This record gives sequence, structure tokens and C-alpha cells, in this order.
Amino acid sequence: MFRKISIIMKFELLKHLRRKRFYSALILTAAVIILFTYIYNTFDLPGEFGVSDSPELFAGFTIGVGSYIPVLFAIFFSGDALSSEFEQKTGYHLFSNPTSRESIVIGKFLSCLLATASVIVLAYGMTTGILMGLYGEVPIGMMESLGLALLYGASLVGVSFLFSSIFKGVVGSLVAPFLLFFFVFEMISSVLIQTGHRPWYMVNFAGRSLSMPFSALGKAFAGGNSAGTPLDPSAASLVLLAYCLIPLFISILVTKNKQIT
Repeated sequence: MFRKISIIMKFELLKHLRRKRFYSALILTAAVIILFTYIYNTFDLPGEFGVSDSPELFAGFTIGVGSYIPVLFAIFFSGDALSSEFEQKTGYHLFSNPTSRESIVIGKFLSCLLATASVIVLAYGMTTGILMGLYGEVPIGMMESLGLALLYGASLVGVSFLFSSIFKGVVGSLVAPFLLFFFVFEMISSVLIQTGHRPWYMVNFAGRSLSMPFSALGKAFAGGNSAGTPLDPSAASLVLLAYCLIPLFISILVTKNKQIT
């Protein structure tokens, strides 16, 4: 089974590498990091917030803004991974071979995860290089934040796979998670925070913990409301892991019983 998963993963990863969307994602990520660095220094963001500049502050702000990058590209890479096989009828060839559907789903999941991880690592690598250039040092929490970001990416891919397994059309499987992550989850979390309820179980709220390893931004997202304080990294990791594994398991069950029509 592991050999078959490896073959599917490599094949799907090559498909990502042949697509313009993968390289567009890398270019856009690099552009966002460069643009934010320019804005941060040109408009003196620390001064605007009344705090002193530091490597931790720069890293925390950059990663806080950049946390939307894995959301966007996890959807782009994963949203049509399964639905396209049903819409374009290519599943007739893929699902009819001796490889089990479980292996196919897991292999596709891993390839999408690697593609998403590439974007995340690029963002963190560029941020690290900029930190060395501007401050001559890198905050100690950088690796911990990277680990959380990769886990966040895995949870986003897992949820996107769930929609991809449910929908038969590519458009629906891409639009649904986009609306869910950027509008529905954000709106629910905001309402809960404003009413004094901490939405610790929301994946987007757990994603805010990417900046928590940097002490300078411990409560950057709270806005004076303790309900908005991000989770500590260990708690966030458990929430993100659940959002990765549970949707992946459900998507395997759905794909196993789904018919190509």
C-alpha cells in the first residue's frame, strides 16, 4: 500500500510542477513578502502602533499577514484534486486500476500538501533572509512558527479535500472552501469574539497562533478582548491536526462509495 501511495504522490506532484498555478503561487508569495517588507519599513508600522521595532515584531506581523497565503493556495492545489476525476471522467481510468481508492486519496493529499508546504517554506525562507538583512538575527520562535504553519497548511488541505470529494464539479469544490475560509469562518469567529466567546475550535482561529511564538506579538490579535487571544501553540496544534485528519478520513469514505456518472 505504501508503495502505491508513493507512486500516486510522485505522479500527482509532477502534475503540480507542470502547472502554471504552482509557479504563480511561488511568485505571488514572494511578491507579497517583498511588498509587506516595503510597507513595514516605509510607513514605520511599529511607530504607528506605538511600539519599538524588533525582529520578533517584524516576523510576527509578516507571518500574521502571510497566514492567508496557505489558505489561498491550499484551496488552489487541493480543491479540484478529487472532483476533477469525476467531472472530467478521468476517474474511469484511475479508479479502475488495482490501486485502492484509499491509496489514491492519500497519495493526492500528500502531493497537495507538499505543494502547499513549498509555498509556506518559501515565505518563511524569505522572511528569514530579510530578518538577517535588516536585523542580523532571527527570532528563536521562527522554527516553531514554521511547524505550526505547515500543520495549518495540512488542515486546510484536509478540509479542501473533503469538499473535493463531495462535489462533482471543479468550480463548486473550489468556491465552497474559499467562501468557508475567507468569509464564513471569519464571520463566525468575529461574532464569537465580540460576544466574549473564545472560538478555540475554529481552524482559522487556530491559524492565528502562527505569530504566538514571538513574544512581541503575544496578544496582537486580541484587540483588548481576552476572547480574541490566540491559542498557545500546543493547543493550536491539536486543533489543526483534527482539521487535517478528520476531513481526510471522511473524504476517503466518500470517495470509496462515490460513483462516476
